[in-house]
Amino acid sequence: MGIWLVLGARWGRWEWGDLPGVLSGMTAGAAVLAPKEARRTDNALTVFASFSLFGFLISGFFLLAGPWMGKASWMAWRGLEAPGSAVLLAMGLTAMTAQLLFTQGYGYASLAAGTLLSLLVPVVTAFFGWVLLGESLTPPFMLGTALVLAACALLGLSENRAFLPSE
Repeated sequence: MGIWLVLGARWGRWEWGDLPGVLSGMTAGAAVLAPKEARRTDNALTVFASFSLFGFLISGFFLLAGPWMGKASWMAWRGLEAPGSAVLLAMGLTAMTAQLLFTQGYGYASLAAGTLLSLLVPVVTAFFGWVLLGESLTPPFMLGTALVLAACALLGLSENRAFLPSE
């Protein structure tokens, strides 16, 4: 309910663009479960390396298949200048660090806590949209945010090991 309010979902009218959003929501549970289960047997760096390798292979396939799928050829791209390269390098390093910390942390969180914490993503995104882009915060957004934060807090309090390493 909280995420529904944060995102401002409307049930009266569906469009084709809504289907990827629904499918994305359905796979969110797998996105939480996969690193958590992988962390039972592997360390965070191994999980990250696997994530990176398969992501690289899948992205590479679509990059090379682009011209046959009616998309622009990768040959039409041009190189970056030094400032752009520095920005991309900084983005890559911070994203890698965040992913490693994310994977490490899910090894210690319960599935319920991990799922609820993943629901904070739209809340934090909307908050930064307000701070950085001047987007408006509506009453339904504020109510949805309060519900999501309350659910995260209650689960954190009810689970004695939600954020602590297991012995």
